[in-house]
Amino acid sequence: MKNIQLLIDFGSTFTKVVAVDLAKEEIVSRVQVPSTVEKDITIGLREALKKVEAEVKISAGEKRKGLACSSAAGGLRMVVIGFVPDLTREAATRAALGAGAKIVGQYAYELNNQEITEIEEISPVVQIIS
Repeated sequence: MKNIQLLIDFGSTFTKVVAVDLAKEEIVSRVQVPSTVEKDITIGLREALKKVEAEVKISAGEKRKGLACSSAAGGLRMVVIGFVPDLTREAATRAALGAGAKIVGQYAYELNNQEITEIEEISPVVQIIS
C-alpha cells in the first residue's frame, strides 16, 4: 500500500496506532497495546507498530512521518532550553502543539546547579535544547 499515515496516541492505559490509507480515505489498521509511559514510551510504540505491520506494509518514511499526541499522565511534559528565551518559547510552543505536549519549564543560557535540580524534579518526558 502507498501513502499510509500513522496516527499515534500515547495514553495512560493504552498506546494506540491507527494506519490510514490517504488515497482511499480509509482506516486500514487500528491496534492498541498497554502503554509503557512509566518506563519508556517507545517500548509500547514499537510493539504497536509491529502489530500494524502484520496487517499492512509500512515504509520507513511513513513511520518517520507518523503524527503523535499524548494524554498520558496529563500529557507529555516538556522542558525547553535555549539561548534566546522568546524564540525558544515560540519554537517549543509549536513543537508542543504537534506532539500533544505541555511546556513545564523554560530555561535560557547556561544552566546552573539549581536549574539542573529543578529539571530533574520536573522529570520531563521531552527536552528541547536549541
